[in-house]
Amino acid sequence: MKGTSYGSIIRRSRLEFNLEMLAFMVKAGSPDFFSKLVKLTAPLLEIEADFEDLLDICADFYHFLDIEPAEAAIKRIVSKRKNLSMENPISQADPAIKELLALKELLALL
Repeated sequence: MKGTSYGSIIRRSRLEFNLEMLAFMVKAGSPDFFSKLVKLTAPLLEIEADFEDLLDICADFYHFLDIEPAEAAIKRIVSKRKNLSMENPISQADPAIKELLALKELLALL
């Protein structure tokens, strides 16, 4: 990994770990903990592929909880982004990230 900093490797490892944890929690996780982990994971996103992985996991989570409006909202976000390159850098200021986190706020209220 020539040219890759130690911090970048650690950040990537945290992102991959968090996504694995979230995927595991889809069928058996606590909504409160899932929501908190999504909030911790969002700042670690680096490229579009990372964000789409997170969106897919969240859509599955809402599907298993039978919260169809949230699942549909996430699918709309995915649909709007379908023409973006998976290698595009993702900005933390992206409105779609804020939209996803707003859904998490609603879930925390359940």
